[in-house]
Amino acid sequence: MDYFRSLGKFDVPKRCNPADYFMKVLDIKYPKQADDIEKLELLNRSYRFQLEKRIEVDNKLIKLEIPADYARGDPSYKASTWIQLQQLMHRSWILAQREPRISRAKIGQTMIVVFFLIPTFW
Repeated sequence: MDYFRSLGKFDVPKRCNPADYFMKVLDIKYPKQADDIEKLELLNRSYRFQLEKRIEVDNKLIKLEIPADYARGDPSYKASTWIQLQQLMHRSWILAQREPRISRAKIGQTMIVVFFLIPTFW
């Protein structure tokens, strides 16, 4: 309600359900009329303005510096292929322990596929 009140055009009358009021006020009739287009433009502008303010505030709060070796195009902190494979296998192992039914289903699926492929290539 505060957001719509800040627009100046959408003050909720006393003893009125805000949801019903906004449904009635924000209703767009087709074909669109001039007041409907004006209403949409007002809402669009105000939303963009609010979003830009929020992004500005967030950008001021977040200060990340680019690492020097990354700026040169030579990131030295990249994990080797072996480390990446190790981490992926560890993650898969944890998932298999947490969800044993999924592991059993994958094993069962593989066995069924093997059962159909062996006679094909025999």
